[in-house]
Amino acid sequence: MMVKKNKNISLINTVLALHGLAIVLLLAYFGKLLFIPLFFSFLIAIFLYPLSRRFEKFGLNRLASSLLCIVILILSCCIVLYFVASQFQNFVKDIPQLKTGLNTIVQNLQAWLKQRLNIDDDIQTSYIDKLFGGLIGAIGFTVASFLSLIVFFTLCLFFIFYMLYYRKVLNDFILSFFSYSDKKKIAEMSGSIHVTTVNYVKGLLTEIFILMCLSCTTLLILGIKYAILMAFFAGMFNIIPYVGIYTAALLNMLITVIDGNGKQSLEVLLVFVIIHIIDANLITPFIVGKRIKINPLVTLMSVIAGEIVWGIPGMFLFIPLAAIINIVLEKSRGLRTGEITAS
Repeated sequence: MMVKKNKNISLINTVLALHGLAIVLLLAYFGKLLFIPLFFSFLIAIFLYPLSRRFEKFGLNRLASSLLCIVILILSCCIVLYFVASQFQNFVKDIPQLKTGLNTIVQNLQAWLKQRLNIDDDIQTSYIDKLFGGLIGAIGFTVASFLSLIVFFTLCLFFIFYMLYYRKVLNDFILSFFSYSDKKKIAEMSGSIHVTTVNYVKGLLTEIFILMCLSCTTLLILGIKYAILMAFFAGMFNIIPYVGIYTAALLNMLITVIDGNGKQSLEVLLVFVIIHIIDANLITPFIVGKRIKINPLVTLMSVIAGEIVWGIPGMFLFIPLAAIINIVLEKSRGLRTGEITAS
């Protein structure tokens, strides 16, 4: 009789958990304009928390330490942007040459279509006009996205500062929902989330750095133009698992083809395929995987669910979110037995 009762309780808890998950996903979907910068800021704030504590041990008050962390974050972003801009200048200087190469490719393609498929020039011109119209629209979208990125970054800076400065208030607010006997368990869970999140961010930054170094070194040895810029794209796009590295490879191949090096474009593809194999089998499992302890299938499902709910940012953010949910399920025995009680 007791076994049947326990099974019923477990079934009820499972159903409630699934309903709660569905409600959370709906709220995340409809409130993504708020939750995306909020969760991103949460990750950065947790990563900067040890630095803020260290500044406080040196005698700074919480306001000064929080502001100093924000200044360091802004300076770090400025250094990265300056490096990318300096590399991008070389690419901008070669735009006229790239435009000539693109025109040559288009003319060759038109001649091939007319000869092989008997598509006349008028139809081809119509398709090209539509293509350039789409490119113009994409440029407008890029400008709008850049402005949105500035707003996003500004919001994140405010969120990060307030999370660092009011961390005790936020901690007391969360603990107020639980009884006194459960606060020790919640504190332990919070510590595990902090360690896992910091390790994940460190592992991700290490992985990006290693991929950039591997890509840059290999491309430079092969004599590929814009090797440093391509390596930067490879590292940044790899934030998105499985999809990012191939997106960077296709983008870099396109640049190489337009530059007039068809053979080198295949070399670029081969380089990124090999780097992806090394990353998937060595770098990610040993540097990132061990830090968050998530099954690869769960990681893939998190990427897909993140794209559905939050789009491209969700493909990156849902991985640490899955790690946090995993910690909650492992550490909180009350989620399975019903022991945790709200006060």
